[in-house]
Amino acid sequence: MIKFFKSAVITAQSQSLPGEPTGETPVGLLTSAQGLKYEKSFFGYMDDPLNTDNAWKEIELWHFHYTGPECLSDSMQTSLIHWRIVTEDVFIKLPLGQATLMQDLTNKLQPAIL
Repeated sequence: MIKFFKSAVITAQSQSLPGEPTGETPVGLLTSAQGLKYEKSFFGYMDDPLNTDNAWKEIELWHFHYTGPECLSDSMQTSLIHWRIVTEDVFIKLPLGQATLMQDLTNKLQPAIL
């Protein structure tokens, strides 16, 4: 997955990017490569009403942020991608476990108000 997002970074020269991952990225560790920052924001059990004693949802949530030019739309089917502004009404429409994760993520990504 990391290689996929790194492949969309537009660089001056076609070369491999520094900071290639050598293993798992721990949760909360921001890793930076030329033109891209990424971190594993959450990994583990997700509370969901569909969970049972024998089956439950687990999630691996990543945050990717391009710091320079990128060509991500060339690698994805743009007809399937829809950007949406996250507003309060989104949380009402989501199951509780997903709404909690989204709320935590949006709170983390908001700029600090001094």
